[in-house]
Amino acid sequence: MAQGTIELMRDLGIIHSTDISWEMPAVDSDIIYTRLFGHGEHNLYQFDDAELLQIDENAKERGQDNVYLSFHGARMYSDAARLKVMKKAGHSRK
Repeated sequence: MAQGTIELMRDLGIIHSTDISWEMPAVDSDIIYTRLFGHGEHNLYQFDDAELLQIDENAKERGQDNVYLSFHGARMYSDAARLKVMKKAGHSRK
């Protein structure tokens, strides 16, 4: 992303939405909003447990209280549910 675009987003308070399974936002914000597609073709990808824990770690990395993970894909409900169960059970990436 061009430096001028990053500065404009920062100045205007625009949230940089990325897929944090691939890349972190270039602009810090009070909110992290990520659309998770994964690495497969045609939204058919299913995250494994290690990837879900890495996504959770990436989301926590910047310390925001407002983190929104939006799963997109054929297995989005099961991926989101698995992450919720792992977080509730206290699992973390080692």
